[in-house]
Amino acid sequence: MNAALFGCIRSSLDKPVAVNAVMALKLEGSTAHCTITVGSHVRLERRLCHLEAGVGNVMLSLPAGLELRVEGCEEPCALRTQHGRPIEVALAAPGAAPFTVIFDVHAHDLQAMASADVRRLGSVRVVVGEGARAVSLEAAEHRLAQIQAIERELAGCDAAAPGLALFGGAKHFELARSAMPPSAAAQGLILTRLEAAVEALGTVRLDGECAPLARVAVRRFAPADADVFIESVRGLLAARTDITSDIKQRRGNRAHTRVVYHALQSVDGCLRSHVAAACGSAGEDFALERRARLFELHQLSGTNAHNAVPAPESVLTDTLALLAGLPTPAAAAGSETFSSALARSLHAQMLLGALPANAFELATHPNFSYFRPHAPRAREECGTKEFLLQKIETDCRHGIIPLLLGTHIRDVLAAGAEDPRVQRLLSLFDPDIQPLVCASLTGKDSAGAYTYLDTTAQRSGYQAPATRSLMLALLTSPKRSACACA
Repeated sequence: MNAALFGCIRSSLDKPVAVNAVMALKLEGSTAHCTITVGSHVRLERRLCHLEAGVGNVMLSLPAGLELRVEGCEEPCALRTQHGRPIEVALAAPGAAPFTVIFDVHAHDLQAMASADVRRLGSVRVVVGEGARAVSLEAAEHRLAQIQAIERELAGCDAAAPGLALFGGAKHFELARSAMPPSAAAQGLILTRLEAAVEALGTVRLDGECAPLARVAVRRFAPADADVFIESVRGLLAARTDITSDIKQRRGNRAHTRVVYHALQSVDGCLRSHVAAACGSAGEDFALERRARLFELHQLSGTNAHNAVPAPESVLTDTLALLAGLPTPAAAAGSETFSSALARSLHAQMLLGALPANAFELATHPNFSYFRPHAPRAREECGTKEFLLQKIETDCRHGIIPLLLGTHIRDVLAAGAEDPRVQRLLSLFDPDIQPLVCASLTGKDSAGAYTYLDTTAQRSGYQAPATRSLMLALLTSPKRSACACA
């Protein structure tokens, strides 16, 4: 839900922003006066400190990406501000010697202003409290309709004029002479209301278990498809009951437990796909996730012989049959209940939370932890990089690669394509997985990066000689030795 909430709100504010500005300079004795006008709303004024020794101290920091026209100096100019390249202009009063006035340019880009105030919502997660009261589907959908209405107000805000924060904040300007656009002030209030409304969903839960989802499915699918949909959900919940019972009985065999938990993740992912289809929510690529789960099962099968206590072959065979037979929801025929992507995502979350969880809570996202509370991290904007990070996390949990190696891979991915460790990183993976790694390093999504998922060979996906060599280097590195001594 976090990614859907953040992405939806951010896209609602992702509008072109005004980048044209006029800066008028005036020298009064030994004091410089500066007025900046941006668009039709923002007019910022500041009287600067005394100019000394022929050079003015930095007057203020300008944002990068500004189409700036400077007036009042000896040679008026038009330029585009660039990060790290200060602007110097000659300023003089009649009959006085000119002063050189310097303006710094910082990295804050104007386009970021459209979403700067909503970044705090990226970590919002609706968690239903133990004392949450049960409400009907109509009551829950009424709350979601209110959230959708607030979101429309947010989308209606005109984010065309950058605000005071882009120019260093209020401390650099005379507030009495600064006119903030009304939309910028309203935007903050609306965001606060929206955040509070989303968090308030944690105080209620849908009543009726599968009944609310069945009612939504009847609206969304053709009658025959709705019947199949409901039977599929019931079958998945029954499979969940069997799997959780198996987990309780097989805790002594680690390999067996990994396979069974993997089956549980896959069933929960299929349940999420059904709920998302009923609500019109598109938070995940469930077809891609399903292919990834099948590949991971082949990984577990390929390493099974190396386990101290291997999982029984019958368990691997039964799990493969279960994953291959997971149902796919039919294409929807009816319209969605909500037009807002945020409301649809919340709708799906509430319906999923109402389903009977049996011994384990239903997974709300890929790589869900059934053992401890989820520690949220910011989703990568690049889809291939996010996919690869999830793969590395799963491979560590399944014992395919050591945690130390997984940490190293994540460090290199964070450093990017220019890191000198990239070639050695690529050598760790099988050739058909390397396109995924390359796409992740360059930050470019590529459908071809996932073709390796179509192979059914039982393999780890890693080159054993390169993996052993790098692990030896990591274990004997001076940095690790120093940490061990500490």
